[in-house]
Amino acid sequence: MPNSQVAAQQPRVTVEIIDEVAIVTLNRGPKYNALDMDMFYALDNTATELASNKAIRAVIIRGDGKVFCAGLDVKSIIKNPLNPGKLLKREEGELANLAQKVGYLWRQIPVPVIAVTHGVCFGGGLQIALGADFRYSTADCE
Repeated sequence: MPNSQVAAQQPRVTVEIIDEVAIVTLNRGPKYNALDMDMFYALDNTATELASNKAIRAVIIRGDGKVFCAGLDVKSIIKNPLNPGKLLKREEGELANLAQKVGYLWRQIPVPVIAVTHGVCFGGGLQIALGADFRYSTADCE
């Protein structure tokens, strides 16, 4: 399945490069940055692009709004019965399926990756944070 299915309206993930630091923001704040299919594809694309970007010296991953990431958006995933298969199918030659890649791909980036968590960091959000080299959390992070 091509990763071009990311919703065209508001990007699920934004990247801003400031002074050679890529700031990656999970951009679904009103939904607590929960992982829907568009977010999975956007994270996959973002991490893949950053891994080949020789102009950056570090990556910071953060969440927009009140929380870092509330995990899987179960309601949106089950709307399409094909989605679980898309998330769990591991392509030939790949080390991980799409659900695993959102955490694993940060390990492929050859510069330090820092996850800054706040609010809640559950399920897939925790996987993303654990994929980073460093994690910093606010006192209110659960």
